[in-house]
Amino acid sequence: LMVDLRDASEGDPRDAVALVELFAEDLELRLKDRSGDVVESVKGRADRKVWRGSVAMLVNGATAGGSEAVAALLHSSLAATIYGEMTYGLGTEAGLFELEDGSGLLFSNALWETAAGNSWNDEGIEPDETVRGEGSDDELAADQLSRALASFAAEEDVPAEKEAA
Repeated sequence: LMVDLRDASEGDPRDAVALVELFAEDLELRLKDRSGDVVESVKGRADRKVWRGSVAMLVNGATAGGSEAVAALLHSSLAATIYGEMTYGLGTEAGLFELEDGSGLLFSNALWETAAGNSWNDEGIEPDETVRGEGSDDELAADQLSRALASFAAEEDVPAEKEAA
């Protein structure tokens, strides 16, 4: 199964756990404040797993926030392969600081990371295999997907051949 996270930039990282628990167990996403203390922990339920096959992801520079959390969780919990291009790097939680005049200042005050300590903020998530599409603007996305699927299929054939030998 390939999860296409390209151009997915909306969504809360908390929601990523609910999606990823369909594929993996023992999930945890942590929100840490500026001092490094865990202020929130979101854990997946073990009884939700419904997919037992291989999983991979396709990402690009417009993959951000909650979608990056999905990629980070699948990568750390299943060693799922990430194909595509470097993600955007949005892994913070914004907080509102209210000013005396009633206005406010929105700023990043906490950082998301996996239980393994992997964060994607600022630097994004680097794919395991860089895959770019070719052709006109209309053809790029389809070509990138086709190339990623071919690479994933080839990767999946290798273990089967080793088992048969």
